[in-house]
Amino acid sequence: MSGGLDSVLRLRQMALDEAKRELAECVQAETEASDRTKAAASAIHRERAAAEALEAPDTAVEAFAAWLPRGLRAVDAAREAEARGEAALTQARVRVANARSAVEAIETVLREREEARQAELRRAEQAEMDEVGQRRRID
Repeated sequence: MSGGLDSVLRLRQMALDEAKRELAECVQAETEASDRTKAAASAIHRERAAAEALEAPDTAVEAFAAWLPRGLRAVDAAREAEARGEAALTQARVRVANARSAVEAIETVLREREEARQAELRRAEQAEMDEVGQRRRID
């Protein structure tokens, strides 16, 4: 009776599993992008501190000034990657929620069908018992 729905449920569960795997990958990618952003910003602070140190040679400030545009580009690129990662993560969460809803909807239909089937069995059993009871009264 529910063979078709059972097949659909298995497909939906597979889709949910795939969506969860994608979500895990997005979490990992977003975490790595966030780490790269922090590392790039940290590099700028580290290089500035090295250039500002009292014991640093006079050329250290010039070297920092020459390096700074590259460091800023690294921060910008890391922030862009982090933003893309956050957007992908949001989309992955939506896919998981949608897949979970699809699974739950099918499970609800299957559960309701099973409850209706059980109720019908109980009604049939009760009708049979009533019939047996009527026959005994007649005899």
